[in-house]
Order: sequence, then C-alpha cells, then structure tokens
Amino acid sequence: MLNIQRSRSTLPRLLLLVIVTLWSALALGHVSAHSCDSTTGFPNLQARDLSGCDLTGASLNQANLTGANLSGAILNHASVQGAVLTRTNLQGAVLTGANLSGAVLNHASLQGAVLISANLSGAVLDHASLQGTILMGANLQGATLTHANLTQANLTTVNLTYANLSYATLYQTTGTDILWSSTICPDRTTSTADGGTCAGHFHV
Repeated sequence: MLNIQRSRSTLPRLLLLVIVTLWSALALGHVSAHSCDSTTGFPNLQARDLSGCDLTGASLNQANLTGANLSGAILNHASVQGAVLTRTNLQGAVLTGANLSGAVLNHASLQGAVLISANLSGAVLDHASLQGTILMGANLQGATLTHANLTQANLTTVNLTYANLSYATLYQTTGTDILWSSTICPDRTTSTADGGTCAGHFHV
C-alpha cells in the first residue's frame, strides 16, 4: 500500500516535468514571426516578416517570398535569382547591386525602393508598384513590366533592351541615357519603330 501511495504522489511531479520539458523544446525550436535570419533551412519564406532586416549579401535564390514583408530591409548585393516575390512588400527597401534576375515580382510593392545597379534582367514585374523607385544603372534587359506603375521613378542609365512596358505608367519619370533597344513601349509600339526611344510613347 505504501508503494502505491508513493507511486501516486510522484505522478504530479512527473507530469509537471514532462510539461516543462515539452515547453522548453517548443520554445527553443520556435521561429519568431519577425526574424532577420533568412537561412533557417526553410526555403519557403512566404508571408515572413523581414521588415527592416539587414540581409546584405544574403543568398535567397529560388526562395518563395510570396507576400513577405521586406519593407525597409537592406539587401545590398543580395542574390535573389529566380525567387518568387509576388505581392511582396519591398517599400523603401535598399537593393543596391542586388541580383534579382529571373525573379517574379508580380503585384510587388517597391515604392521608394533603391535598386541602383541592380540586376533585374528577365524579371517579371507585371502590375508592380514602382512609384518613386530609384533604378539608376539597373539592368532590366528582357524584363516584363506590363501594367507596372513607375510614376516618378528614376530611370537614369537604365538598360531596357527587349523590356516589355506594355500599358505601364511612366508619368513624371526622370532619367537620362536610358537604353531603349527593341523595347515595347507603354502604347505597345516599339522603340525601334519610334526612332530608338519610347519617349513620347509613355501613355496608352
């Protein structure tokens, strides 16, 4: 009888120990909803909050960043090749020298972002918001920007060779030495037919 009572008296202690152990394991394994660690071994960063994070030089190739929040993040010289950034928030982000070649940025928000000398060749930015975006020296060769909004964007020395700007809004854009070569202009004409430029063909 004594042994039975002792066994019963230890049950609450054992139960408490199990609960504490499980809680500790969960706490240690928990990944915060807002974490600047993009190398957690989870290639799917969908809807992840990386706002304000310093991801300089990060490798995010082929990552799924659909709906992620990267507003104000620093991605200088980051490699984001072939990544999916559909509806991703990149407002005010700094991506100087970043490689986003082949990335998908449909409906992405890039208002006020800095993409100086960024590589966006072959990227897809349909319906993307690029108001006030600084694209100086960016490579947009072969990129698709149909219905994109580039109002007040800085396009100085941007390479738009073979880019598709069908129905894009380029109201009050600024920039000199833009490379127009076989570019599809917003009004669906081509820079080749328009004297080597899309100037004067910004509005549909």
